[in-house]
Amino acid sequence: MHQPKIARILTRPGVGGAAKHVAGLARGLRGEFDSRLFLGPARRGEGDFFTVFPEFETPKTQISTLRREVSFGHDLRALRDLVRHFRAWRPDLVDTHLSKAGILGRIAARICGIPAIHTFHINIFEGYNWPPHERELFLRLERACARFSARLLCLSDELGAQFLAAKIGEPSQFRTVTLGVDLTPFEADETPARKSVRAELNLDKNAILIGQISRLAPVKNAKATLEAAKILENQFPNAHFVFVGDGESRARLG
Repeated sequence: MHQPKIARILTRPGVGGAAKHVAGLARGLRGEFDSRLFLGPARRGEGDFFTVFPEFETPKTQISTLRREVSFGHDLRALRDLVRHFRAWRPDLVDTHLSKAGILGRIAARICGIPAIHTFHINIFEGYNWPPHERELFLRLERACARFSARLLCLSDELGAQFLAAKIGEPSQFRTVTLGVDLTPFEADETPARKSVRAELNLDKNAILIGQISRLAPVKNAKATLEAAKILENQFPNAHFVFVGDGESRARLG
């Protein structure tokens, strides 16, 4: 029986939500689809998701020139390599994630006559300090690539509305697919890890502990968590808030 082939394109395998999302898709749909991941190299300091979590190992091909930074030389070679791999493997669908992979992957799919979908994990046009010319370039590219995307997927309705407001895609193209996270390991109330963290923070078992686990970067919007804390502290005096992570926004959190 023929298994539909899906080529998933990811800019880099850094330890984070996008890599886990892609790896989870591949593992969850194993047996129904023949999936192969095409991805760029890990960036220094971000780690490699598939090294840290080997249980998510999936067939993959590294495209050494697929990188986050704008480099016309690297980008053209990455596009050439993706076209070459698509023509050799002949996937039925190209599924792209993150901006650079989304742009080059969809162009390569267009060249090869393969339908493509793209997932927006975040709004790259908010929260990053873009040089104006790069921001305008990527905005134009996203608008162009949306025209030949079969579907544009977002993790929330709000995210889709932001891209539509930026004139990227049409309403009929967008679908919301929330991020699937297995919360079972975190549901038990009396796990040793939970007791240890509360003891370290000097909190009793009835205290409400709310945390944000992320890079502390503008795009992660830690400010929204602080604003929520101000609202909740009046209603729940025993609520405590903790940030787990580090990054450029740490100093601004006070």
